[in-house]
Amino acid sequence: MTITRPHRVAVIACPPVTTFDLSIPGVVFGATSLGGRPAYEVTVCTLVPGVVEARYGTDVVVPCGLDAVERADTVMVTGTADRDGTDPRVLDALRAAAARGARIASSYRAAARTRWP
Repeated sequence: MTITRPHRVAVIACPPVTTFDLSIPGVVFGATSLGGRPAYEVTVCTLVPGVVEARYGTDVVVPCGLDAVERADTVMVTGTADRDGTDPRVLDALRAAAARGARIASSYRAAARTRWP
Protein backbone atom coordinates (compact mmCIF):
# COMPACT_ATOMS: atom_id res chain seq x y z
CA MET A 1 0.00 0.00 0.00
CA THR A 2 1.40 3.39 -0.99
CA ILE A 3 0.46 6.45 0.95
CA THR A 4 0.77 9.94 -0.47
CA ARG A 5 0.86 11.66 2.89
CA PRO A 6 0.51 10.58 6.48
CA HIS A 7 -2.92 10.64 8.09
CA ARG A 8 -2.97 13.86 10.15
CA VAL A 9 -3.92 13.56 13.81
CA ALA A 10 -4.45 16.67 15.93
CA VAL A 11 -4.34 16.06 19.67
CA ILE A 12 -6.00 18.85 21.65
CA ALA A 13 -4.44 19.66 25.01
CA CYS A 14 -7.12 21.20 27.26
CA PRO A 15 -5.63 22.53 30.48
CA PRO A 16 -5.03 21.24 32.97
CA VAL A 17 -3.85 18.34 30.82
CA THR A 18 -3.24 14.83 32.01
CA THR A 19 0.26 14.19 30.69
CA PHE A 20 -0.20 10.42 30.50
CA ASP A 21 -3.25 10.81 28.25
CA LEU A 22 -1.47 13.48 26.20
CA SER A 23 1.47 11.16 25.47
CA ILE A 24 -0.51 8.13 24.25
CA PRO A 25 -1.45 9.30 20.72
CA GLY A 26 2.14 10.14 19.85
CA VAL A 27 3.40 6.83 21.17
CA VAL A 28 0.75 4.74 19.40
CA PHE A 29 0.50 6.59 16.09
CA GLY A 30 4.16 7.60 15.96
CA ALA A 31 5.24 3.97 15.94
CA THR A 32 3.12 3.08 12.91
CA SER A 33 4.46 3.01 9.37
CA LEU A 34 3.26 1.85 5.97
CA GLY A 35 5.69 0.97 3.22
CA GLY A 36 8.58 2.27 5.31
CA ARG A 37 6.97 5.70 5.71
CA PRO A 38 5.22 7.21 8.73
CA ALA A 39 1.52 6.42 8.56
CA TYR A 40 0.53 9.27 10.87
CA GLU A 41 1.57 12.85 11.49
CA VAL A 42 0.69 13.70 15.10
CA THR A 43 0.42 17.34 16.17
CA VAL A 44 -0.37 18.39 19.72
CA CYS A 45 -2.27 21.67 19.80
CA THR A 46 -4.06 23.93 22.24
CA LEU A 47 -6.15 27.08 22.29
CA VAL A 48 -3.24 29.38 23.17
CA PRO A 49 0.16 27.96 22.14
CA GLY A 50 2.83 28.01 24.83
CA VAL A 51 3.02 26.54 28.30
CA VAL A 52 -0.07 24.48 29.12
CA GLU A 53 -0.87 23.70 32.73
CA ALA A 54 -0.74 20.02 33.58
CA ARG A 55 -1.79 18.03 36.59
CA TYR A 56 0.77 17.08 39.21
CA GLY A 57 3.19 19.93 38.52
CA THR A 58 4.68 19.05 35.13
CA ASP A 59 3.55 21.68 32.65
CA VAL A 60 3.82 21.06 28.90
CA VAL A 61 4.96 23.33 26.07
CA VAL A 62 2.56 23.12 23.12
CA PRO A 63 3.71 25.20 20.14
CA CYS A 64 0.66 24.72 17.87
CA GLY A 65 -2.75 26.37 18.00
CA LEU A 66 -6.16 25.07 16.99
CA ASP A 67 -5.42 25.68 13.31
CA ALA A 68 -3.94 22.15 13.44
CA VAL A 69 -7.50 20.88 13.99
CA GLU A 70 -8.57 22.45 10.70
CA ARG A 71 -6.00 20.35 8.79
CA ALA A 72 -6.51 17.11 10.72
CA ASP A 73 -8.06 13.91 9.44
CA THR A 74 -8.58 12.77 13.04
CA VAL A 75 -8.96 14.96 16.12
CA MET A 76 -8.27 13.53 19.55
CA VAL A 77 -9.21 15.04 22.88
CA THR A 78 -7.13 13.95 25.84
CA GLY A 79 -7.88 13.97 29.53
CA THR A 80 -8.29 17.19 31.45
CA ALA A 81 -8.90 17.84 35.11
CA ASP A 82 -11.44 20.57 34.29
CA ARG A 83 -14.71 19.02 33.19
CA ASP A 84 -16.77 22.18 33.01
CA GLY A 85 -14.14 24.69 31.93
CA THR A 86 -13.50 23.70 28.31
CA ASP A 87 -13.25 26.91 26.33
CA PRO A 88 -16.11 27.29 23.84
CA ARG A 89 -13.58 27.91 21.04
CA VAL A 90 -12.18 24.42 21.58
CA LEU A 91 -15.68 22.98 21.40
CA ASP A 92 -16.35 25.00 18.22
CA ALA A 93 -13.17 23.58 16.65
CA LEU A 94 -14.32 20.05 17.51
CA ARG A 95 -17.78 20.69 16.07
CA ALA A 96 -16.31 22.15 12.87
CA ALA A 97 -13.98 19.17 12.46
CA ALA A 98 -16.87 16.74 12.94
CA ALA A 99 -19.03 18.68 10.48
CA ARG A 100 -16.38 18.44 7.74
CA GLY A 101 -16.06 14.68 8.30
CA ALA A 102 -12.95 14.41 10.48
CA ARG A 103 -12.81 11.46 12.83
CA ILE A 104 -13.23 12.47 16.45
CA ALA A 105 -11.65 10.34 19.17
CA SER A 106 -10.89 10.66 22.85
CA SER A 107 -9.34 8.86 25.72
CA TYR A 108 -11.80 7.43 28.21
CA ARG A 109 -11.08 10.24 30.65
CA ALA A 110 -11.61 12.91 28.00
CA ALA A 111 -14.96 11.44 27.00
CA ALA A 112 -16.02 11.41 30.62
CA ARG A 113 -14.81 14.94 31.34
CA THR A 114 -15.38 17.06 28.22
CA ARG A 115 -18.96 18.10 27.59
CA TRP A 116 -19.72 18.62 23.94
CA PRO A 117 -21.43 18.59 21.19
